[in-house]
Amino acid sequence: MRSFAKRTRRLMLVVVVFAILEWVSHQMPPVLFTDWLTKTKPEAVNDPGEVEDVFRVDIPDDYLSIRFFPGDSRPEDGMFFFDFYDRDRQLACNAPCGYKLELLAPRGLAGPIQSVEAVYGIEAPERLEKFAVVELATCSLARPGKGSFAFHVPRRTRPFVAQPVRHM
Repeated sequence: MRSFAKRTRRLMLVVVVFAILEWVSHQMPPVLFTDWLTKTKPEAVNDPGEVEDVFRVDIPDDYLSIRFFPGDSRPEDGMFFFDFYDRDRQLACNAPCGYKLELLAPRGLAGPIQSVEAVYGIEAPERLEKFAVVELATCSLARPGKGSFAFHVPRRTRPFVAQPVRHM
């Protein structure tokens, strides 16, 4: 039961993240919001660990990887952005046609993952599409003609802060 509660909280965090993005989109002029969306991606990263908090998961039987990066979120926000990364050309790319992402959660609390741009009705420029998801979530990628592929979202490192055990 505790695991279900944790996963439910994570799913609620996804909703909160999108609510925050929705709020930000209404606070900024459209040009600034679009500019913010396009400037949160890292440059080319070949090896995991080459840049702090950028991770890569290679997709089996594919030339693409899923690349996780913090964007401009803080470690305590508990979220990652991710995109598709062409390992051969060493470039980010938009999701290929027919690729479907889904958040997997217990007891039917699953759902499709849309790009941040699609959520706001913005057409993602080539190589700038990105997705947002909470840390440690389990996701699935379905590809035409190939089996589904499940992957876990990594967890970012956080600075250690001592917490009181009890008040005296």
